[in-house]
Amino acid sequence: MVDISKLQHYNSNWDGRQPKDGEHAPTAYRYIVLIRHGQYNTKAKSDEDAILTAAGRQQAQVLAQKIAETYKPDKVTRSEMTRAKETFDIIMKKLPKDMPVGVIPGSPSRPPPPDPSQCLPPSMYIFRCFLRVYY
Repeated sequence: MVDISKLQHYNSNWDGRQPKDGEHAPTAYRYIVLIRHGQYNTKAKSDEDAILTAAGRQQAQVLAQKIAETYKPDKVTRSEMTRAKETFDIIMKKLPKDMPVGVIPGSPSRPPPPDPSQCLPPSMYIFRCFLRVYY
């Protein structure tokens, strides 16, 4: 069982844009939805062979439906990784065809170093990827 009292508290003002006392609250919001690819062949020796499994394609289809029902995205960005392209193609079947698409060349983040003592916590890899894509 996880002791949730030990989890880090979420900072809802992470970007420092929350209005100060007496200031008006914003009337517009920006949603950034980060999507990880569906389940893929982890035994692949190259990126080209790391294709989605049947479960991964089903995950992408379910997610595509949820995105179409919940959000109205005005732009999407994807990486060039095979599994990301496959997931993207499935999701785009549910979104408008004229949607602007950005492409991140290569892998969105560097792989962990071979020496485990040099590894960053997983959250830092995600954060670095976020910075590379959105800032």
